[in-house]
Amino acid sequence: MLRLLRRFALITMAVLAMVIIALAAIGYFFQDKVKAKLVAELNTHLTAPLHQDGIELTLIKRFPQASLRIRNAYMQEVRTDGQPADTLLYAEDIYLEFSLLSLLTGEHVVREVHGNNVKLYPGLDANGAENWAVWKADTAATPTGEHTGIDLRRVTFKGLGGRFRDARTGLEVACTSEKLALRAHFRDEGSHLAAKGDIRLRQWAKQGELLLADRQAVLDATMAFGGPSGGFRVEKAELLFGRNTVNLVLAVEEGKRGDELDLRANGFNLDLADMVQLLPDALRKAIHRYGVAGRADLALHFSGPLDQDGPALSIGMKLHDGRFTELASRTVFRKVQGEFAADFSPQWAPKKLVVKNFTATSPSGPVAGNVELAGTQNAKLTANIRADLDLADLLRFAGLDTLEQVSGRLKAEARAVGKLRDAADIKASDLRNLAISGKVALKDASLKMKGLRHRVTALNADLALNGNDATVHGLRFLLQGNAMELSGTLRNLMPFALFKHQRLIIEAKGDAPVIDLASLLEAPGTAAAGAQPAYAFTLPALIDLDLKARIGTLKMERFQADNIVCRLRITGQQLALEPLSFNTADGRVAGSLSLDARSASAYPLAINADLKGIDVTKLFAEFQNFGQQFITDAHVKGKGDAQVRFTAPLRPDFSLDQPKLHCVADIILRNGELNNHASLLAVADYLQQNKLIAPFVDAGALRKELKHVSFAKLENRIEIKDRAVYLPLMTVSSSVMDLEVSGTHWFDGAVDDHLNFRLGDLFRSGKGSDDEFGPVIDDGTGLRIFLHMYGTTDNLQFGHDGAMAAARRKERMKQESAQLKGILKGIVSGKGTASAEVPKTQQQGRITVDFGKEEDLAAPVPAPKPKKGLGRLLQKNDQEEPKVTIGVE
Repeated sequence: MLRLLRRFALITMAVLAMVIIALAAIGYFFQDKVKAKLVAELNTHLTAPLHQDGIELTLIKRFPQASLRIRNAYMQEVRTDGQPADTLLYAEDIYLEFSLLSLLTGEHVVREVHGNNVKLYPGLDANGAENWAVWKADTAATPTGEHTGIDLRRVTFKGLGGRFRDARTGLEVACTSEKLALRAHFRDEGSHLAAKGDIRLRQWAKQGELLLADRQAVLDATMAFGGPSGGFRVEKAELLFGRNTVNLVLAVEEGKRGDELDLRANGFNLDLADMVQLLPDALRKAIHRYGVAGRADLALHFSGPLDQDGPALSIGMKLHDGRFTELASRTVFRKVQGEFAADFSPQWAPKKLVVKNFTATSPSGPVAGNVELAGTQNAKLTANIRADLDLADLLRFAGLDTLEQVSGRLKAEARAVGKLRDAADIKASDLRNLAISGKVALKDASLKMKGLRHRVTALNADLALNGNDATVHGLRFLLQGNAMELSGTLRNLMPFALFKHQRLIIEAKGDAPVIDLASLLEAPGTAAAGAQPAYAFTLPALIDLDLKARIGTLKMERFQADNIVCRLRITGQQLALEPLSFNTADGRVAGSLSLDARSASAYPLAINADLKGIDVTKLFAEFQNFGQQFITDAHVKGKGDAQVRFTAPLRPDFSLDQPKLHCVADIILRNGELNNHASLLAVADYLQQNKLIAPFVDAGALRKELKHVSFAKLENRIEIKDRAVYLPLMTVSSSVMDLEVSGTHWFDGAVDDHLNFRLGDLFRSGKGSDDEFGPVIDDGTGLRIFLHMYGTTDNLQFGHDGAMAAARRKERMKQESAQLKGILKGIVSGKGTASAEVPKTQQQGRITVDFGKEEDLAAPVPAPKPKKGLGRLLQKNDQEEPKVTIGVE
């Protein structure tokens, strides 16, 4: 048995060897003859040269067919527009196949062609001429006179890449195929081509704009081209996309407007998810946030001229039991049904849109509606929308990402009728031409915006739609547990809701019992226990507000205002509160406030206020002593009035730009008290240490008196600028002494005060002759003590103030001179010694003294001139004790 098998194998191998040798011999014998005939036949049909790297006859590579192999075949396109010719065809190998029998009969008719790694680039030039016009179907006899021809019945490819390009419109379609078979009959009276295999659309673009890319299908099509009518037609084609079959017919023929395309496709019971993947990339990206499922019937028509604006698309679809899912929130709308139709211009602008009998159901309720848009210019629009569902379902499905938490019920009915100026370019201004009506109701809604700590709860509102605006009836909600109410008009609501960069204008009246401003402005993530609160304040860029508000109580850290009545206006991130009035610190404040929040770094702030009957102790406590500790709520008492003009840049963290702060305040303080103030106690301590005055003063008793100083009225103008508080010269008539004081207090704690008082005031007692200072003695000397208090609040220093004494003497001399002139004028005029009116001392003016740089405040001033009279007696050596300047009035 083994011997028999061995013998059979040897015989088979011998036969194969003989066949191969015979084929090689036949090929060698007929090669030149067949090559000459077929090359001559090709030259007869071709109108452009075919370049190649070699032609050979092979009977083995395509066995059982004989074939003429053309290696590295290359052919250029034909152009009529004067542009350089590009590649039309390139193939690594082309096999022109015919039967082995034809070698013996001499009838070498090529009926099949096979190509390996073929690149084919058909197209239309700028004149609309076909670049593949390189083949003539009618043939003449070959030079040999023998019957030779090319009658293609089948063309196959292994590795095909192709591209169609229209130079007139910029249309470009690129495809590839791994394995594709064509059957064709080429005749002058008309050619037919059948194609079957896989095909992949690499890209479909127009004018550089990508329309489709990376789509794959299985093709089975019958095509026709040429003939009396010319053109190209897909008479029947079936495209298989996954499990979906789409039938297609296509025609490219000459029409009244040049070459025209007419493509029609339809499919029934198609998988909606697969069909979405076939949409143009721009449309597919627009709905990338949604998952779709269901079945649909589809009809598509793509038609129009190729050499002008291009074809236009029309789509019709009937949706059966669809399902749409917003992928981020997993919000689902089920049972989506309806009929949809859309017509687009060649620029993909909508010309017609129809939505009929649309219905969908969320887990909480239904949505339904109809939409019809006809035309491009002055397009007629009719739309009806109805909804009754949870607010969360709608907002999450719409992808509104500014809300962190939402709940409540929405019920809406809306209708829009009118014309759109340009359906391809709808603008916010076009909505003014629409008659929009309907109503919207919110029930028990709850909202929390991202970045805010507080939730709006128990939100109930009824809105009546009227064009672009909406009237709000009784919008009520809870914020921080406090009930608030708002009613008014939301102007430009529809453009604000539907378009970017549109402004919403709110005109309303509002009431609120309590608002905690610090909690509302507190930056997220900064509410740690015991931490200093941090604020993040800005004004909305696209919301304008005109609100007449009444607020019961407004809190801001320790500050509290009651019975607030104001008109609040926000326009383009500019805030105005005017008029504004409220109660605080047992008094009433009236005035105005303006703020410009357009800058990102700091907001210019201006305040004008008129304060009446303010309790200064409570005022200092509410404003946390205005950021200083020199005079605090523990030191001052009294009731006061003030007129304040304040300007400063306010930063977004609610802090003031102190170097640019400027404030002028005209204050009147009545029945005031100054208790345990360090600077007054320091005066007593200084006088106790001064050897010149200490013998005449009971410093301990004086210090006790200075712990509690009361006065009937204090009136002055205080100015704050350059991070300093400026106090002009003023007289404080207190229970202890009449004190004249002026000075400057810096925000960093530095002090530069000038004060003087009568020496006799130190010897008087408000309790009569039994006072601990001894009997009341008015010596009539008019001696005054002038002190310069400087340094810091933690380390006060004292020195004599000769400059202030000299300025006071000069002022007194002016008064005495004026009085003397008045007396003399009276004598001359015959009025005897009638005294003239003497101008009052200008104690409210500021005395400006140059003390050098701030760091040199402690430097002594030039020594005063030697005193006369009692002043000379009291003068001592400078080295023995600190100097005290004593002036005589």
